[in-house]
Parts: sequence; structure tokens; C-alpha cells
Amino acid sequence: MNSAIKQITYLTLLISPLSAFAESGGSDVNIYQLISTIVLIVTLLFLILTYLNAHRPYVGITRSDANYDQNTNELSFRITIKNSGNVTARGIKTDSKTYENENVISDRKGESTFILFPNQESHGILKFHGITNQHFQHNVYSANYLIYYEQPITLGFKRNFKTVQRMKYDPEVGNLRVESGDVD
Repeated sequence: MNSAIKQITYLTLLISPLSAFAESGGSDVNIYQLISTIVLIVTLLFLILTYLNAHRPYVGITRSDANYDQNTNELSFRITIKNSGNVTARGIKTDSKTYENENVISDRKGESTFILFPNQESHGILKFHGITNQHFQHNVYSANYLIYYEQPITLGFKRNFKTVQRMKYDPEVGNLRVESGDVD
């Protein structure tokens, strides 16, 4: 059966007892029909919400690293974005802000969007030129990534999600830390 016909059938089943209750003047039998209909509606809404929360995309950064090339004076942040959910993520867009000692040195807004199917990965890189070795050894570099994506539901409805992660390279520690949570 076609999906639209199913939806109309379900709506008819839900509305019929309500209209019968209104026509009868509210007798005891129809009160039970009304209560049963309300319970059915609440149960269906609960099932739909449970399904939507269980079957959704989960997009995030699964791998990241920072690399400094002394020959080219180039600092690069590499990331791997993966959809770990069981539903396709659409309209994925990434924004990034890069900091040197908490001062913004780059603010890039994602201009293109892409799709990630379940368990599919995409790779990205941010490169910064002209950073001398001495400069690199005495400054803390960090990058904030915001990943926006959506899940189409039906009839033009969709849910929007946002993932935020921060990568920080501290020369005193000598490694890259990845943090999740709210950042500016």
C-alpha cells in the first residue's frame, strides 16, 4: 500500500471514534472509545519518537592530528568526519575557527554541503603557512570545528543536529588534545 494511503487510513481510524463521540452526545460507550483513541494516539507518538531517536545519523570527528612541517613552515590540522549512525546524514556543513594563543587567526564558514551515508567517512585539512619553528614552539594552536547536519523525516520535515569539537596543540605537552562540548 502506498505510504500516503496508509497515512490517510491511520488518520481516518483515529478521527472516526472522535466524530462518533461528538455525534452521540457523549454516552458512556463513546467515552471509552474516546479514551481508547487518546491512548492509541499517545502510544503512536511515543513509538514514532522512539524510532526517530534510535534511527538517526551520528556525525562527529573520529580521528584528528596536527602536523608541523619545518621545511615549509606549514601547520596543518587533519580531521576525519564519520557518520556512525544507521541513517544517512544530509546537508553536512563544517565551520572552523583556528586560534593562536586564543587569538583568532582563521574563521572559515562552510560554503558547500555534502552527504555521509552510514559508516562513511570524509577527510578534511586546514593548513597555515608562514609559521616559523620558533613561533611554533612558543605558541598554543587550537581549532574549533562545528559540524551541522540534518536528517530528513517525511513530507518535508527534518531534524537538525550540531556537533562541536575542539582540537588543541600545546608545544609544552607536545601532543594534540581533542575536546567535545560547547565552544564559541
